[in-house]
Amino acid sequence: LRRENAAQQNQQPATSAISYDYGDGTIRNLPVSSDLERVLNNAAAAAGVSVVVSSGGQPAAGSGGARTGSTRHDDGGAADLQLVDSNGRRLDFTNPNDLPIIQQFIATARANGATGFGAGTDYMGNNTLHVGFGNEAVWGGVGENAPPAPEWLASAVSGGGPTMAGGAPSGGPATGGGYSVALRRHRRITHRPTAARIRTGRHLDANR
Repeated sequence: LRRENAAQQNQQPATSAISYDYGDGTIRNLPVSSDLERVLNNAAAAAGVSVVVSSGGQPAAGSGGARTGSTRHDDGGAADLQLVDSNGRRLDFTNPNDLPIIQQFIATARANGATGFGAGTDYMGNNTLHVGFGNEAVWGGVGENAPPAPEWLASAVSGGGPTMAGGAPSGGPATGGGYSVALRRHRRITHRPTAARIRTGRHLDANR
């Protein structure tokens, strides 16, 4: 998996796998940056999916443009997105058949330079992922009482790749026993021995 991910780095697919689906009230309605576009396209190619961005870029803090929440989405540096298969179905990370594909996407995005990842049933639903740049972190919800990052997400980001030992996940974000996937609970993880540590757990920005 790591060799496959490395081969994807710094290679931009000929056609983009990214589309945008912004509602009328979406504040973060700008495109993602070219750097993030490369990351998402490479990850999509590795996983065999397309990407639908439902919350993308926003003007930088202090620019006077309409914006919300943290700076992660500033200038297109992050996206909240769904993965779509060849039949047009949006993948669901509580589906055991979809989860390895989602993990492949996450692992390749990480190998290509993404540093911020978030997902959780009670965070943005079963279909939506946060992928982008910013401080290295992995989270499963927002606020002080939010659950930590799901084990499947922490494993994919740390380089473990698709892991389904013990069965499919039971539903929402892992809280020490909510998933049957046989993985230890991550608090701090490293992508590779020389990489900076990635903080996992609760994301304090309620607006992602």
